[in-house]
Amino acid sequence: MDNSATGGDDNETIPGGLTYFQNHAVHEFGHSVGETVYNKDGGGTLPKGDTFAQTYGGWAQAGTAVDYARSMSWTTAMDTTNYTLIDGGKNLTVAGTVIRDFLTSIAEKGLSNATDPAALVDAADPAKYAATADLMTALGAHGVLSGTTLFKTVDRWGSAMPDEGYILEHGVAAVAKITFYSTRWGDRWVQYDKQAHDNCKSSLGWYSLSSPMEMFAEAFTANYSGGTVPVARGANSWTTYFSDLEKSPSVATAAGAAPGVLATPYGAPAAGSGETEPAVGLI
Repeated sequence: MDNSATGGDDNETIPGGLTYFQNHAVHEFGHSVGETVYNKDGGGTLPKGDTFAQTYGGWAQAGTAVDYARSMSWTTAMDTTNYTLIDGGKNLTVAGTVIRDFLTSIAEKGLSNATDPAALVDAADPAKYAATADLMTALGAHGVLSGTTLFKTVDRWGSAMPDEGYILEHGVAAVAKITFYSTRWGDRWVQYDKQAHDNCKSSLGWYSLSSPMEMFAEAFTANYSGGTVPVARGANSWTTYFSDLEKSPSVATAAGAAPGVLATPYGAPAAGSGETEPAVGLI
């Protein structure tokens, strides 16, 4: 969530409209609303807000490390291309799949837990790189690899991955589904529609793209703070959903296991991301 009083350069939630505390308070209340089933005016029930967000975004707990690489514009042609690393006096040639798998392992497990390729990293072999950090330096010095979206994204957030893997500030490919490793929704690879990315990034900010729950909480904050919600996707309209919510005569199923029980926090972005989350989630 936005951690400034004015909305910040990322245009998250609403620029110029909320104080730091107000932003957090509305967002956290949005989580409670998102977990509640409301009766619909005229009969029936509304889908949970989190469920609506999941449908709007085309969210799914699916995808693989290779899908993530494709989302980061790493092509099949790059898989079969040989790359030679010469930084540090080395002369090591490997297929692109070796580089791809190394970088996606950082996105999944973090820089300190990366799966180092045996062909490139061996502290006991002077012909190879001694550690993960040395290999990353070599990739950063490579004329082609250093400019790839996959490398730039992993290099930017490596030490904060996988937590900050939803922030794709170096761009995404023209794919139908964007894949990333989510620690806020199942601690696994997940996917959402590229169109949802295009709709939500500009109006709600990156944090809305970290999970369906955060997407709803950010949309809720924007809607009830004078901000702008993303445009409709077919029959899935935020404006209509919130209008129906306001007309609800009563709660069908309340959020939370019992009164006074706190929800497990979804987690917080790292320092420097421009976004933050309170220490606990309120129910």
